[in-house]
Amino acid sequence: MRAFFLLFFLLFLRLFLDRAEERIYNGNMFKKLYKKLFPDRYYASPAYRKEASARFDSKILKYVTERLETGDVVLCKDAYICVKSGWVFVNSETESIFKCADDQVQSGELMSHDGVIFTGYDEIQGKERSIVCYFKYYR
Repeated sequence: MRAFFLLFFLLFLRLFLDRAEERIYNGNMFKKLYKKLFPDRYYASPAYRKEASARFDSKILKYVTERLETGDVVLCKDAYICVKSGWVFVNSETESIFKCADDQVQSGELMSHDGVIFTGYDEIQGKERSIVCYFKYYR
């Protein structure tokens, strides 16, 4: 019985410890699978919001629109996203368009992966705003 468990354990180790590349690949696969099965953060928590907004740091934008009840209004063209020292900024060449704390902003990527929607309390205008940032596409 002990020999069976020892053989099983050695075969198990061999699967994961063959080569360095396979070890790294299997380790990353396991981490991704574990995070999918057991998410460690609640989606509305400040830690998750910080992590989600940090993914869009230093993205260059084609144009920025604001969502209103009447429709979308184009705010500017040629802008960029900056996430720095606890704030999410959307800046154009001449002015700041949107400024919100990164633990309060809700960010969601568009289904086409062409942009992101930021919703939160804007410190510049002093109200709740929802803006859509469309990424610049480089070939």
